[in-house]
Amino acid sequence: MLGVEDRVDYMAWGDIVPVARAARGMITINSTSGTLALDMEVPVVALGQCVFDIPGITFQGELDFFWTQASPPDRELFNAFRRVLIERCLIPGGFFSEEALDKVVQHAVARLEGRQMLPD
Repeated sequence: MLGVEDRVDYMAWGDIVPVARAARGMITINSTSGTLALDMEVPVVALGQCVFDIPGITFQGELDFFWTQASPPDRELFNAFRRVLIERCLIPGGFFSEEALDKVVQHAVARLEGRQMLPD
């Protein structure tokens, strides 16, 4: 093939945290796993159109140059982006337990009703 099989991993599912923690870089299309990697100061290139593909946060060059020219995100810029994302876009909770799903529903209803919920 292309001689990268010993250096590249593809994950369709699973716990991305240990992979991102050990990675020297991450290529993603639109996955939120890119934000996880960025938070761990792993260089990321986004191939699709995603909300976090911002100069200073993700690599903006051509993919051919990613592994030799990419650098970690600007921590201050990423933290500012993350604060806005959490405050304006994300709803706490999840889909993989009853407790997490209850939290999603409570926060979604509050947002739709214009109520501010206190952080957990």
